[in-house]
Amino acid sequence: MSEEANEGEELSEAEPVEAETAEAEAVEAEEEPQGLPGVAFFWGLNLFDVETEADESDPEGYRPRAAKIGPKIRGEALGASVYDLDPGESVCPYHYEYGNEEWLIVLTGKPTLRDENGDDFELKPWDVAVFVDGPEGAHKVTNKTNEPVRIVILSTKNEPAISLYPDSGKIGVWPPGKLFRLDDEVDYWEGELEPRAEPEDA
Repeated sequence: MSEEANEGEELSEAEPVEAETAEAEAVEAEEEPQGLPGVAFFWGLNLFDVETEADESDPEGYRPRAAKIGPKIRGEALGASVYDLDPGESVCPYHYEYGNEEWLIVLTGKPTLRDENGDDFELKPWDVAVFVDGPEGAHKVTNKTNEPVRIVILSTKNEPAISLYPDSGKIGVWPPGKLFRLDDEVDYWEGELEPRAEPEDA
């Protein structure tokens, strides 16, 4: 038998082993999380692929479909949510934050932003707006077009989180997750002072 024939026989015997190895590697690749090239694992997602859900208890006009993405990518210091707005829907009432900063990034559509002066601006995809701490960060995001809108809002996560609503004169605090009318303001000492005890006679 020639040397070339021997080599052929050796290759034939090795083929099943190589096939099994290739199959095992393919299965292993399918089981491993897919991410960036050259990175063993990537905790990430595509903002265009996120599935959102509506809260049916929200009133009409404030019924966005939303999804929190912070927990999905192991976020701790920052929070982020994707919002889908059908025509005529807003994310939430006009408000501003105390103690937190928010960022808005437009992904698709042309939402209308009401700013701290009450003026409306139509945004476009990839526009970014920052809502700073305090009255200068007042905002409301609404879809006033006939096309769907998708945005993402990022925020710091300081607690307690305080929101003030200029249109309705409310203030909300989280936790405990309660809202109050500003007109119900009371004096600092309200309900704190007790009648002064008179000294007893010796």
